[in-house]
Amino acid sequence: MRGIRTQALQQCLDDGQLPDLDALCSRFEAKPASAMPEVNVQLAPLSDYEALLDMATEVAA
Repeated sequence: MRGIRTQALQQCLDDGQLPDLDALCSRFEAKPASAMPEVNVQLAPLSDYEALLDMATEVAA
């Protein structure tokens, strides 16, 4: 990306023009995603965690 910006600046200078900073900023700014992806998270029931804790206690004993 840095090389592309350097080339754009160099092209302006080669053309005898001062760089238009606003145009360069808009050209190289990060474009936001149009929509956030939908993420569905299914949580396990708490009883599953209780079972894991019980198993850990049995192993430790």
